[in-house]
Order: sequence, then C-alpha cells, then structure tokens
Amino acid sequence: MSKKNFLLVNPWVYDFALYDLWMRPLGLLRLAGILKNYGNVFLVDCLDRGDPLVNAREDDYGCGKFFKVEVDKPPALQEIRRPYFRYGIPEANFKERVSNIPIPDIVFITTGMTYWYPGVVKTIEVIKSMFPPALIVLGGVYATLLPQHARSLPGVDEVFTGRDERELALFLSRLVGEKVEVPPSPLPDLSLRQRKDSWVIETSRGCPFSCSYCASHLFSPSLVFRKKEEIIQELEYMGEEGVRHVALYDEAFLFSYREHALPLLEEIVKRNLSFTFHTPNGLHARFLSLEVAEQLKEANFLTLRLSLETAEENLQKETGGKVKNEELEVALHNLVRAGYAHREIGVYLMLGLPDASREDLKQSVLYVHSLGAKVFLANFSPIPGTPDWLKLKQRGVVREDMDPLWHNNTVFPVKLGWEEGRIKEIRLWVKELNRALDN
Repeated sequence: MSKKNFLLVNPWVYDFALYDLWMRPLGLLRLAGILKNYGNVFLVDCLDRGDPLVNAREDDYGCGKFFKVEVDKPPALQEIRRPYFRYGIPEANFKERVSNIPIPDIVFITTGMTYWYPGVVKTIEVIKSMFPPALIVLGGVYATLLPQHARSLPGVDEVFTGRDERELALFLSRLVGEKVEVPPSPLPDLSLRQRKDSWVIETSRGCPFSCSYCASHLFSPSLVFRKKEEIIQELEYMGEEGVRHVALYDEAFLFSYREHALPLLEEIVKRNLSFTFHTPNGLHARFLSLEVAEQLKEANFLTLRLSLETAEENLQKETGGKVKNEELEVALHNLVRAGYAHREIGVYLMLGLPDASREDLKQSVLYVHSLGAKVFLANFSPIPGTPDWLKLKQRGVVREDMDPLWHNNTVFPVKLGWEEGRIKEIRLWVKELNRALDN
C-alpha cells in the first residue's frame, strides 16, 4: 500500500481583533505526530508567527500581533462599526506553499471559535481550487460544538467530533485505510513549525467545576490528570526542539494540587528545566496556598492569571461558585508573600456576563484594582451547549439556527445592549487603572 499524503492546515481567522496569546494548534500537531507513522505529513499554519509574513509584533515570551488585511464584513455584522480583518499569511503565499507540496490525499483542517468559520470556508475554497479530489476533514472546537453547521460548509467531507483516543483511532483508521494507533497523549510534532521558542502543554483535561459560561465539559466530561513522568518527557522533548516559553492550556491545573501540581512543579525544579511558564487560561484562586505560590515562583511561572469573572457574590454563585472574593484575596496575599509583585498578577473579569449590570462590572473592576492586581477584561460570548446558552435561548436571545457570527465576543455584548462606545470607554478606563500599578 502506497503511503498517503496528509496536509494539515491551521486556517486563517476572520475577526474584528486577534492577538496571539499563545495561540498554538496543539491538537493539529498531535495529529501530525500520529499520522507521520502512516504517510507523509505536511503543515501549513496560517498563524505561525515564526513566518516573517505572519509576525507583526511580539513581546518577550512568544505573544504578539498577527499580519492582517481588512476584508468586507459579512452581512450579519454590518451594524458593527469596527473594521473586519483576515489574520495570518497572505493568500498568495498560502497558495504558493500549498502548491509546493505533493498532492494531498486528505486535508485535515483544525477549527477554533465558532464565529471564525469564515476562515475555514476560505481555506477550503483555496485548497479545493488547487486539489479538487482531496478529502477535506474538519476537527477542533467549532467542529465539535456545531457539527451540523460544519458539515454544511462547501467542500467538507468529514467532521470529527470525538472526545477520546479510541474514537479518534477508529475515525483515522477508516480514513487512512489501515489500523491507526493513537496513544493517550500523542507528542506534538514540533519539527513542522517555523517558530518553536514558545509552545503549549496540557497536564490535564477537563474541569471539576460547571461554570455557566464554559464549554469545558463538552470536550472532556471528567477531569483527567496526566502522569507526571509523561509530562516531564514532553517538556524535555520541547526543550530539545528549542522551546523556551511554555503556556499551560489546563482548565484546572491546581485542583488536587497535592497529587498533581505540586509534585510536577517540584520535578520541574529538580530537573532544572529552564522554561518560563505562563497561565493564560487562568488559575483557580481557591487552591493558591502559600506552598503552591512558592512552588510556582521557584518553577519560573511568570505570567499569572487568576479567574474571577465577577466580584458580585450572587453572580458568583449563579455562574458556578468556583471562587469567592475572600479566596481571591488570600491567593493574592500568598503570591505576594512568595515574591510576586502586584503588577505581575492579572485577574480576569467578564464584560457582558448575562444578568450582570454595568454597575456590577464597575464595582468588580474597582475591587480587583483595590487589591493591587491588574484587570483583564474578557468579553462574554455564548457557547452552544453551555448553561448560559440555554438560559439565553429560553429568553429568545439566541437560537440554534442563528449564524455563528453572532457568537463573536465583539458582537454579542452589543446584542445584549452594551453600546460600542461605552465598551471602548470601559476598556480605556481599565487600561489607565492597570498603568497606574506599573508606576
């Protein structure tokens, strides 16, 4: 049997704004690590900022801005006054790179946010124009949350929505035409990337909490920790590939910290693994004891983000009760005692959270600022299948058949009654408060 040619693509993103906060196609490169045993694997990553055509600006730890071009807004978004962009490699260069690889038998395209599907449509359009017989397969977040919508896109042949290795093994075996072995945590094939100095890792999957706005349980119904030895092996491999900055993709890194996080942190220190670590997904303040804070500091965790979402206590209970204000205060106190400066710590708050008033957001911002931590605002967007989605559906705010473009976190607060100008004012105000902490 002749070896198949597999093309893996991380597609363009169409959006009003996009920043590379350790956005890495982890699942796609894990797939590459599997498929290289069954054929020839090629990667085109439209968002690889190791490419001079993609990288617009960066910070010290692998984050930064993407190259972008303004494009026409879809009809559904015409009322939004902000310009709309395609982020990533220029189209002509995408075509050139795809044309330089052998004709692919199967094209695997990963997907992100549900409202980023226009980038997937454009990617498929270009690939099909060049390789009409190629089988187009979608996977990832959008494909899992909205499989019917994904299957309706022109040119799509297969959509993978599985949640574990067994389902993936069966799916790939059917496509490839031979039995495909899928290990529990495949190593990502970093050799395919241009930029390798920053990468990501999952030390666990799932989350024990059921926050009303979060879709974690839709991807991993239960919390599963990886073995310490397996994680260390992956980190050592990353170091050999030139990775220096590592972002955790975990949803619940500190849960059961005595059995998981602490032993792992101690092993990182013991082996003198020289990475900087970052927590863009947020840590649970409830579990940030002084012991944990000290181990994070010793293991060189630099970017610390804590998840709060709102300081309004009733809303905290209604959205899942994962953290209380007093737990945040204790966590911040412990981090400072461990040697972190206040300005090094950020706390996520959510703008546009259902049932949260403008005054709730204002008081939450002032509360976090009074504790000496920086505020990081995340716009609420509805995720199909979550409790907040069901609540908004009952109220007639969302529908199952609505265009996923309306899920956009720039658009949806406006749909809930937040004025674009007011949102901009709030963000500028928060920026000034954060700047004051740097002085």
